[in-house]
Amino acid sequence: DYLGFDSLLTNKKEDIEKADGLILPGVGAFPSAMKMLEQSGLTETIKTESKKKPFLGICLGMQLIFQKGYEFEECDGLGLIPGSVRKMEEKDISDVLQIWLETNIKAHSFIDKEYWTGNYEMVKQILPEAEVYVYEEEKNGQIDGFIGINDCYIEGLFVKESAQSMGIGKCLLDYVKSRKTELCLCVYEKNVHAIYFYQRENFLIQAEETDEDTNEKEYVMRWGK
Repeated sequence: DYLGFDSLLTNKKEDIEKADGLILPGVGAFPSAMKMLEQSGLTETIKTESKKKPFLGICLGMQLIFQKGYEFEECDGLGLIPGSVRKMEEKDISDVLQIWLETNIKAHSFIDKEYWTGNYEMVKQILPEAEVYVYEEEKNGQIDGFIGINDCYIEGLFVKESAQSMGIGKCLLDYVKSRKTELCLCVYEKNVHAIYFYQRENFLIQAEETDEDTNEKEYVMRWGK
């Protein structure tokens, strides 16, 4: 109504088929939401109609459009955006490094670019031995993001600019959450967007420190089941 369009909240197949566009909202957990959709008998209707008309997923609804979800457990989604999380392979290293460099420079404009370019070779050396998971598009095998962890510490979570705000970061984080009972990380105080993201994902600020390499303040954040 706010946008000047007539809207209808429905769980009827015929309404979905007649609609000019679809919005799939949602609040809650991925597995239970998919279970409810399947029980409603609307899963195939949504898949079919989303190919014919404008489709928008909001909050959990946006997560459901992925091939799989990893919140609490691995679960099939609607598959409107085919892709999945897997362990990094040697062939991925070049793409992962490019995402690491470009995303760090953009997200940390308050730190000299030379700091990141100067650490590129060091990261290149240690990356093959690290525990890293990537998000891969099924259609073209493209790497859109990755998360690196060391035991329970998140070394970094990166999504390339063209794939941001699509739920990929949450998908990667949920994947790791499903395999750990607690996680911690450090995030720069000036990286407000990242702080908001982690707080939304139930990470709490535990302490404030100063990064010796950059002299920037950072927060230690923790999450636990």
